[in-house]
Amino acid sequence: MLNNLTKREKWIILIAMIVLITGIYYFQFYQPLKAEKVSLESQMKTLNTQYNQTLSMIKKKMPEVQESVADKQEQYQRILEKFPRQKETSAILLEIVELADQEDIQLENFTPKNMKSIGEFYQLPIDLSFKSTYQAMIGFIYSLERSLKVMEITDLDVKAFSEKDLLQISLTLQMYIVKEEK
Repeated sequence: MLNNLTKREKWIILIAMIVLITGIYYFQFYQPLKAEKVSLESQMKTLNTQYNQTLSMIKKKMPEVQESVADKQEQYQRILEKFPRQKETSAILLEIVELADQEDIQLENFTPKNMKSIGEFYQLPIDLSFKSTYQAMIGFIYSLERSLKVMEITDLDVKAFSEKDLLQISLTLQMYIVKEEK
């Protein structure tokens, strides 16, 4: 069939095929890619605008956030100051004995146990037992509570003792100690 065509007709068919293939390529591949490029550029402009707005908002709030962080760090340091350091442990134990002496309490048992590691702190359980009057016991517990160091009574057992107005008291005191930074 192509043999019967003239050279000119063959060239026209070849050019028509090239135009047809180019048209198909343009409409099937190039034009959708071009439309997607325009869409992506529009999205990019929108995202850049959002980014710049967010960045300027962050820059405006940055001093406030930095001030807040500094305040929180200062509060944290003030809280940490209420906790004894590891090297102060023996002095705190002596302070507990002195508080008992101030209330005329004779400690029968004063046993610090092994420290347990809890995060940034050590927990030191201390078992105490003594005989005292009700007023002396309350005074001693109040003195422990008033102490500047953080301690808590986790176990308290009070029994009447056979002697007049005396109570047998056993308690477990938890003292929290800040770990030393290395």
